Amino acid sequence: MPALGRTVFQGESGQRYRFKVFPLGTRFRKLGGVFVIGSRPQGASQRRRIVPIFVGHTEDFSQPADLHLKAQDFTAQGANCICVQSDAVEESRRTKEQDLVAGLRPACNE
Repeated sequence: MPALGRTVFQGESGQRYRFKVFPLGTRFRKLGGVFVIGSRPQGASQRRRIVPIFVGHTEDFSQPADLHLKAQDFTAQGANCICVQSDAVEESRRTKEQDLVAGLRPACNE
């Protein structure tokens, strides 16, 4: 499925991270990376700012366990998109995830 666009999220450190935005439920190849589950406003008159609901990382986007475990929480928060950034290095993924959670304070990470 083609990307809906791109977005940038800023971590607590001030570092800005670029993500590709896809509809929630998109199937991905086996790649590692960081992801943000978000709520993207619908309709032409609304701004396209994505509200972060959950930040996580995975070694395999085709099977991210956190997505399955928290799916009901995401739905209750209005999730409709997933923002992804590939990263093959586990330590780097964890660092980015922690920085983004601290900076964005997503509802489902608390």
